[in-house]
Amino acid sequence: MPLLSHHHLLLSKLRSLNLPVGWCTYLLICQDGSYYTGATENLTARILNHAEGKGGAHTKENLPVVFAWYEPIPAPSPRGNANAS
Repeated sequence: MPLLSHHHLLLSKLRSLNLPVGWCTYLLICQDGSYYTGATENLTARILNHAEGKGGAHTKENLPVVFAWYEPIPAPSPRGNANAS
């Protein structure tokens, strides 16, 4: 039960931030003091995954404790080159 209530509290806080829709880069600070950076198309869902230990390998071992920063970015090109014309 605590995990469920923790999930709902975090979701409520994330929604109150009015996070952007679309691609973003983000920075987390983990419980061991390390940093984790990532990019995602759904920032709210990705932060929740990390908090539940379902994110990257590093955040599974060192759960994030601070959602420190994010910035919207252009969507990646289907060819993998954002500067392609």
